Amino acid sequence: MNIKNNIFTIPNFLSSIRIILIAPIVYYIDKGLNKYLYTILLLLFIQSVSDFLDGFIARRFGQISDLGKILDPIADKLTFDAIMISLLKYGFPLIFVIIFLFRDIVILFLGYKLIRNTNNIPVSNIFGKFTTFFTSSW
Repeated sequence: MNIKNNIFTIPNFLSSIRIILIAPIVYYIDKGLNKYLYTILLLLFIQSVSDFLDGFIARRFGQISDLGKILDPIADKLTFDAIMISLLKYGFPLIFVIIFLFRDIVILFLGYKLIRNTNNIPVSNIFGKFTTFFTSSW
């Protein structure tokens, strides 16, 4: 089944949920990291499980779509960047926020240029997955 241009897939729904969950994560971080730590961890766990499931379902059931190729990494980057920005009030180093925001802006710009020049949306590769895992686990 070719669903390359179908936007109504389970993986796209899961990626959208991940983007929506950013707001409550940031809200609870802002309201009190220690006070809402378990709520924040639960929301991040839901984020992680849905991130795993959207990729698994997309590959296993052939639901890879152009929108999904864009939504998934954007959900990852928005989540990571929003959390880092939220943690600034707790002393998270500004230099890390600047470096990672700059990195993500460069990736976004280069991705846009690549898509525009090749008329093809690349699939996430192992390097990107490793980078996301490494940066989110420290």
